[in-house]
Amino acid sequence: MCFLVILVLVKILSVSVFVIILFLFSAIKPSIINAENTRNYGFSAGTAFGVVFGESFELVYPGNDTKGELLSELTWEMKPVFYFGLYGQFARRNLTSAPGFFASFLFKVGLPGDSGVHENRDWMSAVNAELTHFSTHTNRTDRFFWLDVDLGFSIPIRQSFFVKPFLNFSWMHFAFSGRDGHGQYAIESSPGIFYPIDDMPRIVQFNGLAITYQQDWLILAAGLTAGTTILSPFTLELSFKMSPLTYCIAVDHHFHRAVTFYDFTSFGLFIEPSIRASMPFGNFDILFELTYRFIGRTRGPAFREYATNIGVFVPSGEAGAALSLMNSRFIIRYRI
Repeated sequence: MCFLVILVLVKILSVSVFVIILFLFSAIKPSIINAENTRNYGFSAGTAFGVVFGESFELVYPGNDTKGELLSELTWEMKPVFYFGLYGQFARRNLTSAPGFFASFLFKVGLPGDSGVHENRDWMSAVNAELTHFSTHTNRTDRFFWLDVDLGFSIPIRQSFFVKPFLNFSWMHFAFSGRDGHGQYAIESSPGIFYPIDDMPRIVQFNGLAITYQQDWLILAAGLTAGTTILSPFTLELSFKMSPLTYCIAVDHHFHRAVTFYDFTSFGLFIEPSIRASMPFGNFDILFELTYRFIGRTRGPAFREYATNIGVFVPSGEAGAALSLMNSRFIIRYRI
């Protein structure tokens, strides 16, 4: 039960951080406006439409009794997931005129639906690193929520260039379900020793729901954007974010085994390069963004809970998580 409480607290924390940021933003804004003419700053709000294409990973690290680099790897495809979102920004109207403060957020909600396949691989052999278990299912992305908040400063460089150092807070929640499919399992000749997986393996057919998995990510990162208006009216920006400060809570439920795993992992390297092009149309701006989000292998403790013994959490080795997503979107915003 304590692990479920931790899960709820982390979700509350993510929302609380967002509220605190908005509060600080509201407190900072009046001093900025009093210091400068209000025309130098402005709000913009809009909507976003986009698509992600990539994979989410669940990892189980081996102990001393197997030879593989991993004990298990579970892959959950998002190929693709479409989303819509809300966007808001407070910033200088002219980024090349003078230094200034900016704050922005983007909240995205994905459309549920089938999004590729889920695959599960195990390396259980005590004598070699050959694959011993494999299963595949139709993957459905059931829930997709993604929040990014940026706080930073814009600094003009000469007449048509600017840079923006900033801090980024990100929260992501993904939930998947795997159904139907089949499994292929190598025959174990003696404990820890398996025949090759293609040598008369045991084949299992799955019907209906087989497995569910969800991830909650928290990320705090530093970023730097470099932009130019030299191709006016277009504004072009290149951005890069990086941090080791990543934390993931994952819950994995296997229906056929009647067991649920809880993973608490952290410190996977986060990087995100991106490119943005924007063009004004009256009081509107149209933006196109292309980003790649990567989170390397996190590590942390795992626990398991059996359906026959609810509330009892048994240590289950070391687990991890990872993420690899291409993300393209259009944003239409209105300058208030």
